Amino acid sequence: MKNKYVSIALLLAAGSIMFQCKTKKDIEPEIGIETPEKIDFDKAAVLLMDTVTKDLNGRWNLAKVEYDIKYPNPTGSVTKDTTFADFAVLDIKSVSRQESARYPVVKGEVLFQGRTYPVQFRLLSNAGRLVDKKGPQAFMLFEYAFPAGTIIWEKEDLFFRDSGLVGENYSIELDPKSRKMIWKGLNRDIKEITMQKL
Repeated sequence: MKNKYVSIALLLAAGSIMFQCKTKKDIEPEIGIETPEKIDFDKAAVLLMDTVTKDLNGRWNLAKVEYDIKYPNPTGSVTKDTTFADFAVLDIKSVSRQESARYPVVKGEVLFQGRTYPVQFRLLSNAGRLVDKKGPQAFMLFEYAFPAGTIIWEKEDLFFRDSGLVGENYSIELDPKSRKMIWKGLNRDIKEITMQKL
């Protein structure tokens, strides 16, 4: 008999809980969640890369390079928070979209104190920019492009090699009107690089 009353109580409790449940459709308007329009990410990424790459070629002065040292690197050439003016020049020579229109490959050189270093990066569009129209336009890994086995670092190269500029992930924001490009470091010591097109 006791089990009968417990079962009835549980049934009533479960019924009242289920009665209060709402579907996702009922809840969303109450809390203001809007269903985003359907986005063709492939097409949107190609259009965004069209915008970024059309003004990318040419020479860019690294007018301001800001370091924010969080974890000192014993082999790094910059050991404390520092800002360099007119640090180097990035000469972007080619932007190729043959492999993929969504992921352009950019190649060029960095000119630093009379020395030249071949570099490359592949642009990856920012999904947040595609959906919300906010944030940087793209991300990339900035890396050397020496042919395999050809680099022998000389004494004059060590400061640049150990500066952390190359081998870093960056977000990119390009403004063709002001002819400025801003890279923000994502992993290590470089906080931000402000470039001005020459």
